[in-house]
Order: sequence, then C-alpha cells, then structure tokens
Amino acid sequence: MRAKLKSLIPPALRNPKFLALAYGLASPMEDVLDTYNEVAGIARRMVRYNGQTMVLEQALNDTFPDGNGTIRIITPGGTMVRTVIWQLQENQKNPFLYSTSEGNPPRYLYNRAEWRRTNHFIIQIPLGSGIDHNALSSFVNIYRQAASSFSIEEV
Repeated sequence: MRAKLKSLIPPALRNPKFLALAYGLASPMEDVLDTYNEVAGIARRMVRYNGQTMVLEQALNDTFPDGNGTIRIITPGGTMVRTVIWQLQENQKNPFLYSTSEGNPPRYLYNRAEWRRTNHFIIQIPLGSGIDHNALSSFVNIYRQAASSFSIEEV
C-alpha cells in the first residue's frame, strides 16, 4: 500500500516529512482494507458452498483437513412410528393422546418430515481424527437447510 501511495504523490512533494504524514493518515485505511480483504475472502468461500450433500461434503473436507478427505454425509432410510389421529366419524379407537395427569408418558406428534427419519442426514468422520464436534456442528449449521436435523458419528 505504501508503494501505491508513494506513486500517487507528485515527485515534488515526496520529501520524508510529507511521506511520513501521508503514511500516518493512510494507516487507518490500510487496516480497513486488510479487514475488507479478509472478510471478502471468507464471503467468497461461503458463497461457493450450499446445503446440497455433495457440496457440503466437499466444504467439510476442505475445512477440516484432519479427516483426510474421508468425511462423508449419509441419509438414513430409517422410519419412525407414525402417529395417526382419527376422527370420531371414522369409527376407530380413540387416539392415544393424554395429559400427564393420567399418569402415562406423553405421546408426541410429528410432522411428515420428522416421522420419515430421525435425522435428515448423518455426518461420518474418521474415528480418532481429533475433529472438534462443536466446530463441525457450527459449520454445518451455517449451510444446512432450515428445519433439517443431523448427527455426527465417528466410524
């Protein structure tokens, strides 16, 4: 930045005192420019990735090199037990929904996406890789789709 600033000053004004003054006045802008370049680099990197599985997998492998490129994302096919609520006119048994005052455990209702599988995807990392689970979760939370859940397994 100093060379650029020096080239902008006319040769007649390039004495040491004036250059020192110009450098002193420009130093806050140099800090702003450095911060901007750092943040812009992070933003450019974040824009390259999205929540798609293959792209997110690539982003995880780029961000966490301790996994040696073996971090995988799988989507399980397991299902949860579906809770159905019947109407009285359908002549079926009453649904098993009750309050805690009845002494029974509560029965939870799920939306369609929740009863299809417990987690929308599972991130598999190598066993003993030393990857921080909190950092990994924070990174995935930036890119994952809203209302999707995930878990981390060491394999």
